[in-house]
Amino acid sequence: MNSFKTGILKEADIEGLLSLQRDNLKQNLDSQTIDSQGFVSFVYDPKTIKGMMAEEPQIIIKDGDLIIGYALTTTLAFGETMELMKPLVLKTKELMNGSDPSVLRHEMSYYIMGQVCIRNGYRGLCLFDLLYQGHKEHLSAQYDC
Repeated sequence: MNSFKTGILKEADIEGLLSLQRDNLKQNLDSQTIDSQGFVSFVYDPKTIKGMMAEEPQIIIKDGDLIIGYALTTTLAFGETMELMKPLVLKTKELMNGSDPSVLRHEMSYYIMGQVCIRNGYRGLCLFDLLYQGHKEHLSAQYDC
């Protein structure tokens, strides 16, 4: 069995990540693949990825030079600048702040993980668990969840 390791996306790897994303966009897959393995829906571009990279590390897994998985990180501030993410960020803030005064809450620092994608042929190898560990390793010191 291969021993893949997580890493942090570098600018030179952006096109490889976007290629993996394109291969797994819903509009590029047949219905059988969509039903059995899922798909990604949001189309990122290099500018957005670079903006996300400037905020926090983007966790990837490679097999040699080939990106075989990623789990993107979006901070709340950056998420508010993205049309698709903005409603999620606002709803998350609303839920975290709460409207019920009987619920004791404290300020928590958090980010949004997503989009997540594993390359076809590498699925079923527990790579999501490895991506999650990469998030824990690189981001747990500054975030509660």
